[in-house]
Amino acid sequence: MIRINLLPIREKRRRATGQRHIFVILILLAIECMGFFYVYNGRAEDLSDRKSVNRKKQGEIDKLKNDIGNIETLKSQKADLEQQQEILDALELGRSGPVRVLDEMSFLLTSPADARARLDLERRGAQPNWDPKRVWLKSFVEQDRNVTIVGEAKDNDDVAEFLTRLASSDYFRDVQLLWTKGEEAKDIGQGLRFVRFNVRCRVSYVGKGNEAFVPNTASFKKGKKG
Repeated sequence: MIRINLLPIREKRRRATGQRHIFVILILLAIECMGFFYVYNGRAEDLSDRKSVNRKKQGEIDKLKNDIGNIETLKSQKADLEQQQEILDALELGRSGPVRVLDEMSFLLTSPADARARLDLERRGAQPNWDPKRVWLKSFVEQDRNVTIVGEAKDNDDVAEFLTRLASSDYFRDVQLLWTKGEEAKDIGQGLRFVRFNVRCRVSYVGKGNEAFVPNTASFKKGKKG
């Protein structure tokens, strides 16, 4: 009987099979590595694109911040200019306002020079034919727009006409007669009587119709807060 030793053949086959398995595994590993490479490469490109977009957006944000900073600067400069304009308006008001009030008082205590002045007095409810010389003022004191007027007149009717003219003016308001007192002019003869009176009112240096445009002087007299 012939015996054949098949062990070397089987060993050879096992080695061949093992080599094939290793080769297949290597191929699979290579394929997997290539897949990882392509995935990584794609993710890297996507990350690079995202970083590029983020840099662009960050640049836009920085530009907006700069623009906002410029706007705030312009707002601050605008506020400073407005305050300076208020100061100038207040100075102009302090210079010209009393002049206008004195001109108005002169008009109230002067006979109308022409038809236009007469029409103005009639429109105010005053009597154009009244003689303003029947009233003479002794003092005109103003403090914080509060005015106290002390004067004398021939009689109470003259005081009433003066109050009517004063109340009809755009430069005076809240006109109040505090008191009147009859007096006798002893130094120029017996029997000659006159009336002393005291009037309180508010004065507006810009006129009633323009008071909304009066600058707020308190803000820069006290100074800005902050």
